Amino acid sequence: MEFIPTYVCPNCGKIMKIIGTECPFCNKTFTKSEIDDMYFVCPSCLSDKIEMVLNDSNNVPNLGFTFTKAKYSAIIDLAQASVNSGMSPSFVCKNCATNFNSTNFYLTSNITGKYKVDQKISAKRKTRKIIVAIVAILMSLILLFIVLFN
Repeated sequence: MEFIPTYVCPNCGKIMKIIGTECPFCNKTFTKSEIDDMYFVCPSCLSDKIEMVLNDSNNVPNLGFTFTKAKYSAIIDLAQASVNSGMSPSFVCKNCATNFNSTNFYLTSNITGKYKVDQKISAKRKTRKIIVAIVAILMSLILLFIVLFN
């Protein structure tokens, strides 16, 4: 089983797949220990409250346990142990009920990574709203001058 997580870059806050050892957006390099020390979170809501379900060879759930603030290295060890025993792990977010597997989970350097990403998105939205408002005001003034001086 291959684990291909997505992570939130602790340097620039952008979300990307772990391919190689550097962020393609800001070029920050990462060591294996930095990635192993990241927290395992839901890809939908970035909650750290996750249930790991162990399925048998017929994909029937046999065992599930919930964890919080789990590090990537611990999850990899648990998942590999389950694969070695003939089970296949799947994951369910206890916050939003999203089901995900080993190819679509997120890693973040801190549990509040969601808020950093949300703040950047919110700041971009505010900037766009301000620009749109300024353009609308300028267009209104131009139209007013055209009407008054023609």
